[in-house]
Amino acid sequence: MSSPLSLVYYPEPLAIHRLAPDATTIARVAPLLETNSNSVVSLTVTPSEFSVILPAVVQLPPEISRSEIQTETGWRAFAISGQLDFALVGVLVKVIGPLKDAAISVFTLSTYDTDWVLVKENVV
Repeated sequence: MSSPLSLVYYPEPLAIHRLAPDATTIARVAPLLETNSNSVVSLTVTPSEFSVILPAVVQLPPEISRSEIQTETGWRAFAISGQLDFALVGVLVKVIGPLKDAAISVFTLSTYDTDWVLVKENVV
């Protein structure tokens, strides 16, 4: 991949939550995913965990046991501009390579259209 990438910055503070992967928890969190189109939200369910990215101002429902929640706050998002072709190779490496060199931790996610990189707000 030789053409320059353009990033779009989403300044809203985000929180990343890890929850137990059970249907009850998912049902309780699902309504929180209905947000305005300017917010970044993501839901990922695997056999071992349930991760949700939400605006930091959004509170998880009190019915979810606090002992089952791990939360990392203070994240900001960057999206790679445009729709990426699935055949492209090395897109994320091109973005996160310089961050690695600067010892900046990242959290990445991908959607059908593009890749996202989250970094802690103190390095934005």
